[in-house]
Amino acid sequence: MKTTIDIPEALYRRAKIRAAQTGTSMRELVLHALQRALDPAQAAPSTPALAKSAGKLYTLNEHGFAVLKRPLRDRTVITDEWISKMREEAGI
Repeated sequence: MKTTIDIPEALYRRAKIRAAQTGTSMRELVLHALQRALDPAQAAPSTPALAKSAGKLYTLNEHGFAVLKRPLRDRTVITDEWISKMREEAGI
């Protein structure tokens, strides 16, 4: 079902940034937020790529940000290239 809502510009910009950071669309971001708001216990990553890789390289924190899972002694420098490689390997 389609619907139209008015979103304050500042909130919309923040949402677009979050969608880009998580590699998802605005639609998926809004759907996931609604799922979490309506049934927090059932909220799971809503995109197949996130669902498939959520238990491997990273977890999603309570704000929806990806948190890398690494051993404490791992001193790998995280670069855009490294992240791109990890996304490629995870199929994101």
